[in-house]
Amino acid sequence: MMLTLFPKKRRCEMMHTAILALGISMLLLIMPVESHAQEKSFQLSAVNDLHYGEVLFHFYQGELFQPLVKLSVVQAQSKIPNHTQDGQLLKGGLYLAYGMHEQAEATFIELLDRAEDEDMKSRAWFYLGKTQFQRGKLDAAQASLARSKLPLPGRLGSEKVYLEAQLSFRQGAIAQAANILSDWENMHDEWRNYGLYNLGVMAVRQANEQQAVKAFTQLVGDKPDDSLTKALQDRAELTAGLYLLDKKRPEDAAKFLRGVRLNSAYSEKALLGLGWAYSELDQHERALVVWEELATRDFSQAAVQETHMAIAHVYGKQKNYAVAADLYQQTIEKLNQEYARLEAAKQSVRQGELSRDLTNTPFIAQKDWFWMVSELPDSAVSAYLPELLAQTHFVEAVKNYRDLLFMQQNLAYWAESITSFNDMVAARRARFKQSAPLIQQTLNRVNINLLETRQQSLLQRFEVEKATPEGLASPEEHRLLTQLNEVDQRVASLSAVTASPELTFMAQKRAFFQGILTWDISAQYVERRWAIEKSLKTINTTQDSIKERVKALRQARAAAATTFAGFDQRIHQNAQWVRQLQQQVQPVMQRQLEYINQLVFEALSLKQQQVQEYRQYGLLALAEAYNLAGEATGEVVDDGGND
Repeated sequence: MMLTLFPKKRRCEMMHTAILALGISMLLLIMPVESHAQEKSFQLSAVNDLHYGEVLFHFYQGELFQPLVKLSVVQAQSKIPNHTQDGQLLKGGLYLAYGMHEQAEATFIELLDRAEDEDMKSRAWFYLGKTQFQRGKLDAAQASLARSKLPLPGRLGSEKVYLEAQLSFRQGAIAQAANILSDWENMHDEWRNYGLYNLGVMAVRQANEQQAVKAFTQLVGDKPDDSLTKALQDRAELTAGLYLLDKKRPEDAAKFLRGVRLNSAYSEKALLGLGWAYSELDQHERALVVWEELATRDFSQAAVQETHMAIAHVYGKQKNYAVAADLYQQTIEKLNQEYARLEAAKQSVRQGELSRDLTNTPFIAQKDWFWMVSELPDSAVSAYLPELLAQTHFVEAVKNYRDLLFMQQNLAYWAESITSFNDMVAARRARFKQSAPLIQQTLNRVNINLLETRQQSLLQRFEVEKATPEGLASPEEHRLLTQLNEVDQRVASLSAVTASPELTFMAQKRAFFQGILTWDISAQYVERRWAIEKSLKTINTTQDSIKERVKALRQARAAAATTFAGFDQRIHQNAQWVRQLQQQVQPVMQRQLEYINQLVFEALSLKQQQVQEYRQYGLLALAEAYNLAGEATGEVVDDGGND
């Protein structure tokens, strides 16, 4: 009995196993990738405090650490009285963006205890629920989101709907989750797209082919401009295609798989699935065209490895057993080489090469984690890193290591710069020592008692002089009054001796000038009295200020030595604290490197296992190809002998 190359059962089993391996990651609920500034969706009010504006400046630059530190400082110093609640909400969001869920939850709870504005409370309940969801507290998250009753602005409202659907899904209520997402038309564009994708995934989980296809079709029907949405559409096309292929609908599967862009991260899997779809439709020539394109790509990819096997399979289906056997042989050799490369990569990880490369890569705070990985030198491991970057736990491990590098850099900067405070205190102490004699001389010149005596004298004089208008007359007016009195006395003495018209005229003229002068003095009396009273008040205020300044200066001089000693102690304590943190960070960084190495090693081992399975399939198929080739040759020879 003749054997069939790749018997139908085994071929389908291999194909569906591959589809399952390639597509299982597609059937997971996903959320939009959140950047460092993921909480920029806050509806912040106008900036009324300068320090809060500085915090926002760093925040909108995509930074996390600097605004978090600055915000904590200005809150402790009560420098943002107009943004107390906004600052607390932002602080919780920064903790959440950093993955510090305990601190974020505590911050939002504290805000809820103090907030009076219902809109602020609604947003705080939302972020508390989001934090609890990320911590796995599903019941608490559901209760918090339910208390966020007011409509949330912009994308936050869509995110809330999305989180509610995620909660239902996590709790096993898939139908309820799908029902929540079914109202995707009212969602913000970003969350709408992810909602449609997850709606399709939920329909797949419920074996609802019609709803799954409808959701995926709706998602891929748009023509977006941004790369993230295009990538999501590629993922949706691939997910739908592999799902329909598994459901024995190769023609419909091919329609979706053809939509995946050739430069997409999902193109290898899509091309592999498209080839299988054509193969299931017995369109082997079309399958060959697709697979031969895929076969030119990096052989380390699982989809490319299977493609080489699939091409040989097609030639076997066409009864070209010699070519099939040759292709199987070549594929097995490549698999052996790939296995050896993976073993070399694992050995490189064991020897710490990846750790050294990560440690020696220059850290630039303005660059993200992906830049740091992309800057690694070529090595046995670096060739497999792009595939690892698709794994969330590996990405989070690298992000955490980058944060540790950032912390190490900050601590090194603080350890170096904190010594400058000693120089600053020493300079201030020397300056004070130099200024102390001058300060004492100044204090000696200021006689408070003498100033008070002069002030009392002025007050007493004013009390006497203000009794009559003449008392407040100017020196010139006093001089004129004196002259007029002298004229009056002379006229009177002359009139006693002899009477004459000239003396009478002189007396009348003096009386006239006396009246004019008296009128002027009386007219300006009120204004002069008010001006003098104002000047006396100014003198009193100035004297009080001098007293306070002298008192403060004496207190500052007395406390200077103690103040300098306090600075010395604080600088010493903080320097010691920074050194302790540096000692704590180093072993944590080492453990994180070991964890990254473990992830890489396990991933390489899984790839090795996969390569080994493909090699076993290849050896079995090669044996069948040789067997079929031999049987075909034997039939021809026997027929010739019979003739």
